[in-house]
Amino acid sequence: MNKKKFALSLLVFSASLVFAQTIDETRVNLGNYLMRQYNVEPMNGCRIYNDLTNTYLISIVSLDPTKYQKKSDMYRVAQLKAMRNAGELMGGSTPQTVTQINMTGDGVAAVEESTHAFSSNLVKSLELLKTFNYDENETVFIYIQILEQ
Repeated sequence: MNKKKFALSLLVFSASLVFAQTIDETRVNLGNYLMRQYNVEPMNGCRIYNDLTNTYLISIVSLDPTKYQKKSDMYRVAQLKAMRNAGELMGGSTPQTVTQINMTGDGVAAVEESTHAFSSNLVKSLELLKTFNYDENETVFIYIQILEQ
C-alpha cells in the first residue's frame, strides 16, 4: 500500500514539474530594459526588437488609471489598444482625412481637417510582459509577441 502511495505521489510531483510555469529570465531582462527605456524617453505604439536569438513585436500603451473604475477594465482597454497598434504595424492601416465644417453665427465657415488611421487587423497573440506606474496619472503596459526564434 505504501508503494502505491509513493508511486502516485511521485507521478503527481513529476507531472507538476513538467507542467510548471517558469519565469523566463530573458523576458524579465527585456521587460526591465524596456521600462528603463520608457523612463528615459516615453513612447506609445509598436516597435520591433531584435536580440541575439529572437525578434519581438513590442506594443506599449499608457493609460490614466483615474479614468477607470475597475482595474480589469483598464487592463482590457490596454490589451485592445495594444492589439490595434500591433495590427496597424503588421497589417497596415488606411489613413483617411476627416473634414469638419462648422458654420458660425456670422455665416463664416471654419474648416477643421484631421487624419485618422483605420486598421482592420488585431494581433491577438500578444502577451502582457510588464506593467508599471510611470507617474501618478499614467500606468504603462508592455505587450510582447515573439516573431522569430
